[in-house]
Amino acid sequence: MIAGYSLAGLFAIYSLYKTDVFSAAVSASGSMWFSNFNEYTEKNELCKKPVKVYFSLGDKEEKTKNLLLAKVEKNTSDIFNRFCNLGIDTVFEMNPGNHFKDDEVRLAKGIAWILSY
Repeated sequence: MIAGYSLAGLFAIYSLYKTDVFSAAVSASGSMWFSNFNEYTEKNELCKKPVKVYFSLGDKEEKTKNLLLAKVEKNTSDIFNRFCNLGIDTVFEMNPGNHFKDDEVRLAKGIAWILSY
């Protein structure tokens, strides 16, 4: 498995498109706002269909004046739905707080869920 928080959360999902090494991924507060990443996941194929993928965000992350960062929830939701439509066991969990609240706890929750299979 691969797991990451913030930019590393984006990398965890990106890696599924570049290698077949991982069978599960955790993206906690992943930087899914990153320019064109949502479109990238739509136009490209996973190297191997993962067994499980876990996404989480803080419920205040999209509430920002920065228009690029404000796309994080919509883009994460789009990618989550795309993975669900591929038949991947996928969770998208909203947590109280912003991007910086309980980062270790959020990452640990994702890892625990992935390891539960």
